[in-house]
Amino acid sequence: MTKLSQNGHIEIPQGKLSYRVFQNSENANKTPILFIHGGPGVPLYGMENDYQNIASERPVIFYDQLGCGESPINSEFKSDDSLWQLERFVEELAIIREALNLKEVHLLGISFGTMILAEYILTHPKGVKSIIFSSPVLSSKLWAEDAERLKKKLPETIYQTIIKHESENTTDSEEYQEATNEYYKRFLCKTFNFKEILEKFTQNPNFDLYLKMWGPSEFHPTGTLKDYDITERLSEINTPTLFICGRDDEATPETVKLYQSKIPGAEITVLENSAHFTCLDAKEEYYQSIADFISRHE
Repeated sequence: MTKLSQNGHIEIPQGKLSYRVFQNSENANKTPILFIHGGPGVPLYGMENDYQNIASERPVIFYDQLGCGESPINSEFKSDDSLWQLERFVEELAIIREALNLKEVHLLGISFGTMILAEYILTHPKGVKSIIFSSPVLSSKLWAEDAERLKKKLPETIYQTIIKHESENTTDSEEYQEATNEYYKRFLCKTFNFKEILEKFTQNPNFDLYLKMWGPSEFHPTGTLKDYDITERLSEINTPTLFICGRDDEATPETVKLYQSKIPGAEITVLENSAHFTCLDAKEEYYQSIADFISRHE
């Protein structure tokens, strides 16, 4: 039986980084897998209930990025916007590895976490045996273009409501939020609505951080990441790589296949009946595809 065997905080100047390690006596010597959550600012705690087919074979580690979940910011840094730069999140991942002595590791990034993962692996860290990009966001431009096509699949009245509020900069209105929920039902998560996800699967999300770095909705990037694009550097990656996305994912299969084509030998798994939260919509297939991939790169 795999269980929580270790949890704690790593002290950094700006605050504390929370982590949780799941393992058992039989798998403690196997290479662990470290999950890098998305958002930004939204740790997905629901994953910890469904990882058993991975954790039966190897340690599984989760951590909360600074400013959300159980990773508080020290009071003197709470108004410091320099914290919300991608480079700091990459440094944070390196800190986690060093503090937990993860000399060898498999890395999995989810959504925004794939940005962190891409930037980190391009620093050529030692000991990373494989990487997994889950519903990746590796080009904000391509993401926005895909989102525009997906929005046009919504009923015309809902689509026009979204366009109206984005053009008038009234995205904080209740009408806009209701319209975004219609998008989320189709392309974010098919199994749970957005409110249920927040209630059941997140802990202390930081929506101010999300707004600053991304924007007012999944499909309207206006924050510091709005021009992010790592596409042309993907060819530099020589670590065994797997891409995962849902058939109806915001990270569309067409764009994810483009990313895959940039990395020599990279693999891809497209999960049916699934949107962006593949770990909730198709959890058995999701975790099995991860377990199968990393077992081949042990």
